[in-house]
Amino acid sequence: MLSQVEKMRCETPQGFFFPRIISVDAESGSYLMQHVAGEDMVSLTSWSPPSVFLETIDRLRCFLTNVQVSAGVEAFPTAKWEEKMNRTLETIAVRCPILLEPALSAADRMRSLRPGAIPAGPCHGDFSLSNMLVTPRGICLLDPISSPIETPIEDAAKLLMDMDTAWSASRFVGSFDRSKVEIRWRRAASDLRQAIEKVCDADALEAMRGLCMIRVAPYSTDSASVEILKAGLKGVA
Repeated sequence: MLSQVEKMRCETPQGFFFPRIISVDAESGSYLMQHVAGEDMVSLTSWSPPSVFLETIDRLRCFLTNVQVSAGVEAFPTAKWEEKMNRTLETIAVRCPILLEPALSAADRMRSLRPGAIPAGPCHGDFSLSNMLVTPRGICLLDPISSPIETPIEDAAKLLMDMDTAWSASRFVGSFDRSKVEIRWRRAASDLRQAIEKVCDADALEAMRGLCMIRVAPYSTDSASVEILKAGLKGVA
């Protein structure tokens, strides 16, 4: 798997970029990156004109569909997917037992899926709206992580999960119009899902979306996040 720093050093399509890495401390596993000024996606969705939001979403749609099409193809790695799902369920049982039952039910439904081929290639790993800044230069991508399955379909799945549940909005500290954000994101998610399913296997996309949903469950320690995940897991598969 690509490390976080290696991912940030990869080239990105025009209109997208990572912050420049200034220094890396291999011993501590930390790095220093440039400050990038930009507008976060929660504020942009809430306060910017609708045309600005729609243009940004269209850029994300083009980015995600293009990387699916340009990637190589391989069989869906069912064993690795199952392994990661089972390990995460064990973690949920310890860290957030209140979500274990809905997570187990979602996992059972997901196992009935028969994903086919997936695009093969690197991905951001945490492609959520909270990890993006909209700048005059383009969309700055923040905090990539290692992924259990390196495939660009995971980025599409993570973004859909985020939009479906308004997860990034639930973690946002600041003032915003919650109703407007939730409505715009869910509408955008519906359009994005249709576009992605035209270029990749729908079952594979849903399998990865379900895995993304389960992966964030151990971090849902507050009551609001728990309720979001309960509802979200009911809609998996």
